[in-house]
Amino acid sequence: MNMRKSLLCSLMLTNALAQCPGLAQGLKHTQTSASLIQGSVAESAEIRPVAGVLPELAPFGVQCSPSSSKSARARVSSVAPYSAAYWKGLKSGDDILSIGAKQQGFMVVIQRGGQRYAAELLPGATEATVVRQSSNTQDSALPQGDGMNHPFSSRDVAALGGDGIQQGRFPNCWFESSLSAVASTPSGQAQIAQMITSTYPGEYAVTLPGIPGTIRVTQSSMESMRLTNPAPWANILECAERTAKPNNNDSQRANEGYPAIQLGLEILTNKRVKAIRPSEMSTGELGSLLTRLAANQTPATIATKSPQEHGQRFQPIMANHGFSFVGFDGQNVTLRNPLGARAGSTYVHIDLPTFQTFIRYLAYPS
Repeated sequence: MNMRKSLLCSLMLTNALAQCPGLAQGLKHTQTSASLIQGSVAESAEIRPVAGVLPELAPFGVQCSPSSSKSARARVSSVAPYSAAYWKGLKSGDDILSIGAKQQGFMVVIQRGGQRYAAELLPGATEATVVRQSSNTQDSALPQGDGMNHPFSSRDVAALGGDGIQQGRFPNCWFESSLSAVASTPSGQAQIAQMITSTYPGEYAVTLPGIPGTIRVTQSSMESMRLTNPAPWANILECAERTAKPNNNDSQRANEGYPAIQLGLEILTNKRVKAIRPSEMSTGELGSLLTRLAANQTPATIATKSPQEHGQRFQPIMANHGFSFVGFDGQNVTLRNPLGARAGSTYVHIDLPTFQTFIRYLAYPS
């Protein structure tokens, strides 16, 4: 630790002690006290918030507020994108149970959904999601994932699911809608978790099932692309797609009977994907198919027609665009726009006759 960091830690601890007598207390299972070692905060010291605020965590991208939970010291109110806490997996709404000062950062124990986790926040940390689950009886933590350096578990992917995708400045609705569809299913969430391997802090090896080999993705490459997905795993996968297919050429084959949404699902599932034209099916046949896709949680996407394809009539859904299929209630079809809130309305509901009129293709693994 350099001298500036040491002095800063000492000053923060001194101020906190002055405002809150009895600040120093041991972690839950080790009754130790705060002490200074060569001008730095000892690893055993625990920091208590003042009025629910933890300014010590601000440099790591964490803003806190008072928690309504009696067992929590504070609650995470926001996490800055691409900050150390963001890549460690902390989320808004996490209850902070304890924060132990270490010589190079802090060890934070949080509670989320009845489970306890520990995350070590270090200056400059960028490796994604190394939040670690702990038992109810001890603070020794077990790594998430499957032990193969996969930084995201299926539960991490399921936390946002299909809503973890928001298309940005690239014309890749075909991929983003496909990713949203796959991320909305339990089997797809497990597959996505396996696609990403952490090879080095801030660096990943991505395996897209339908593309041979691995694709290298770095934190700097994601930042340079200015990706806008709310979920970090979605940014990694979109960066991999843009790296593998930077010119979008393979997506321009709809005129050959190979729509881009078909390609998107093939890349993500490595399965044979069928693309059909809803206008060529009867209402009964289409309804039965949509009911089956919804019941089986099959990832599916649609591509809308251009105005020229239906006589320049008013179009109730964005033209020449890809959407993910969300559900069918027997009368209305629910679709998700990968543009998210940027489109004005993330979800679109249309009846079956409208679906047949304005949808060019429906794609799904067969």
